[in-house]
Amino acid sequence: MKTFLLIALILGSFIGAGFCSGREVASYFVSYGNSAYLMAILFGVLFYIFLNIFLLCAKNKTQINTSVICTFATIVITSSMLAGAFNLGGVVLYLVTIAIAIIICYGGIGNVSKFSAVLVPIMLVIILLTCIPSVRQITLFHNNIIYGIPSAINYLFFNMLTMGLFLFSIGKNYTKKQIKIASIISTIIITLLIIIMCSAIINRGVDSASMPILQLANTNYILNVCIKIVVWFALLTTLIDSLHSLMDKSAIYSDNKLLCIVVILSVCASISMFGFVWIVTNLYRVLGVLGIIFCIDVLYCYLKNKR
Repeated sequence: MKTFLLIALILGSFIGAGFCSGREVASYFVSYGNSAYLMAILFGVLFYIFLNIFLLCAKNKTQINTSVICTFATIVITSSMLAGAFNLGGVVLYLVTIAIAIIICYGGIGNVSKFSAVLVPIMLVIILLTCIPSVRQITLFHNNIIYGIPSAINYLFFNMLTMGLFLFSIGKNYTKKQIKIASIISTIIITLLIIIMCSAIINRGVDSASMPILQLANTNYILNVCIKIVVWFALLTTLIDSLHSLMDKSAIYSDNKLLCIVVILSVCASISMFGFVWIVTNLYRVLGVLGIIFCIDVLYCYLKNKR
């Protein structure tokens, strides 16, 4: 059961609004044509390695030199999720999202785990129901894979940076065996999901749409509504995971959970006022560069500690 909850936490942290809408998959993978499938496999291999390392670093309480970078990235992600909620449903959804995040995070990691365990399977099923009808032949071999490798690696560094603080906050609660099994299963699910999404987007030619997966669901009203709900679910799980990790980090300053949540949300809500587009356009670019520095540092600290 603990392994299942860890898988749900990893997937809930990874599958943000940008991923489940198909925008990230289209930008980082589909734009390289049929090379996308090999890129997805390469991403999966590297993702498993770094996911395992991050969780083991947390378990072993390895000191990371650039943890401040990870904290900054988590604040940016939390702010962007709040801004995304406002874009998605205005003030009402914005306030509802904040209220749910406060309630879940105040209950601790137990509530966060259960919340992810409920929502993640729903998100996966609806994404698959939307994509599978559009999946066609998948060509694994392509001559231009070399051009897509930097994009796959960039996507890896970005995700490890934005997930980093959360992984460090939960890794200490699991055994090495649970970490290994959860890392393998999570990686397989994410890799297969990326391949299926790539095939559907390529075959339907919707890679230029702002939300390709939403475009795939346009022919079915119920599915279209479900995908919009899933985008909010993904936004919510990412927000809750990020908020929890920031709250866990702030525990060294105060043991008052509610106070920590209010302070963190106040800072992130202020940043979210710049708007979702501004945050993604400007701050995400910074995170892409910082992700390289951070992942190299984590790898160095892990190998040093192992020796």
